[in-house]
Amino acid sequence: MYISSIWKKLLANISCFLLLFLYSLFGGVAFLYFEREKSLEEWDKLIEKKFDCIDFILRSNHSKLLKSKKIAEECLIGIYDPVEDRRRQSWNFRNAFLYGFGILTTLGGFSFE
Repeated sequence: MYISSIWKKLLANISCFLLLFLYSLFGGVAFLYFEREKSLEEWDKLIEKKFDCIDFILRSNHSKLLKSKKIAEECLIGIYDPVEDRRRQSWNFRNAFLYGFGILTTLGGFSFE
């Protein structure tokens, strides 16, 4: 009787973990499907902006250090996120999976009834 109770608890925990993993996996695929195209468009715009900035610097006849510093800072705004003080991340399956897992595990927090 006692062993049966342990197996039931173990099976319940394993099934909850498996359900959480499968739900996160499905969520990662769904997030990737819906957000991938927009992420690629933003990445293409960022690359185009970098080329434009480099082209502007190479064609510029100004030799002032402050102006070139400002131009370089403007070029880096698309690459570096100054608010979060880190590089912007690309949208891939790993990030989508972790995003979905984070949403799933934080929903309903502190609602013990």
